[in-house]
Amino acid sequence: MAETKLKQQAVQPEFFNLSMARQALNNGNFDIWQRGVTATNILNGDYGSADRWQQYVNADGGTLPTSIVYSRQTLTSGDLPNSFYFYRVAPNGAGSSFGAGAYGITAQQIENGVRYLCGLNKKVTVTFWARSSIANKKFGIGMVLLYGSGGSPSADEFINGKSWTLTTSWTKYTHTFTTNTLVGKTFGTNGDDRLNLYLGYAWGTGTFGTVLGSPGVAETFGGAGNIDIAQVQLCAGEVALPFQPKSYGQELADCQRYYYRITGIDDSYTTLACGQNDNTQANTCVVPFPCVMRADPVPSFSSQGDFGVGVNGTVVAGTAIAENRSTRYAGRVTVSVASGLTQNAAGLIFFNNSSIAWIAWSAEL
Repeated sequence: MAETKLKQQAVQPEFFNLSMARQALNNGNFDIWQRGVTATNILNGDYGSADRWQQYVNADGGTLPTSIVYSRQTLTSGDLPNSFYFYRVAPNGAGSSFGAGAYGITAQQIENGVRYLCGLNKKVTVTFWARSSIANKKFGIGMVLLYGSGGSPSADEFINGKSWTLTTSWTKYTHTFTTNTLVGKTFGTNGDDRLNLYLGYAWGTGTFGTVLGSPGVAETFGGAGNIDIAQVQLCAGEVALPFQPKSYGQELADCQRYYYRITGIDDSYTTLACGQNDNTQANTCVVPFPCVMRADPVPSFSSQGDFGVGVNGTVVAGTAIAENRSTRYAGRVTVSVASGLTQNAAGLIFFNNSSIAWIAWSAEL
């Protein structure tokens, strides 16, 4: 028995992070949508729809479709066990005259994915389900290793993937990547290396076509219609493991480490926090985050009129809002009003009867 325990202890360090080895992606089941369940024409390199999934779109001198809608859709019961939602990309046309460097990609950056998942002879296996109402729509996957920022990190490295022609029926696709050696590589001093997974539905004849498994052959958006994606998983090794969803609570916490948003959709008078009146025209409060964020976040918020300060049972409309000195643990919010506050008294900062009010903090990679 003692010998068995010693052997177990000896191999334990190899299992650096069992959850990352089993599923390195956040929100691969598309359950978390803090920013909203639909968005149109998301800017290149921005988020805006499903948590942790980033959009890259560039016609490289050509013309993109006038509308590309990204949305949460509900699966038909029984379609794909272990899932309730799927992700839809809906262009209203093919686009035209794409340059060689064009791309249309949904991507996720896996934090510290290079250090933990890559190396000589190491493999990762990607599985997903997809379909499209667009005739002969091609879809490709690829990866890029980024060694982080700070100091003099090694240059980014692409790993070429594979492309398929989608059908109108849900089909499971699998591809195993062999990752690059880390021998002789330099990581950035900021500790933010990442492994990016690309899910591509448009590309030019240049680098991105090659990376997405279609070297020298361009692919437009194909026309008006839907491109649907579900159950995306990235596992360490060369075995396509069965898809295993995380609990909603775990998935939400993992996503809130990168982005935390409070909205008025359920309560138009949502209380942000209790603060102190700095003077007769401003109140400052501290909003604790539900989990420690990845880094000190960048704040953003809706219109200043969406916020107010409570005085004697009523809400005084805000004239300005500012957020400063955010840390990984909490954000500090100041709401200004025209008058009516008592200096040094306590006061609550509310949403001012607005169901579309929101405030958010982003620590995305």
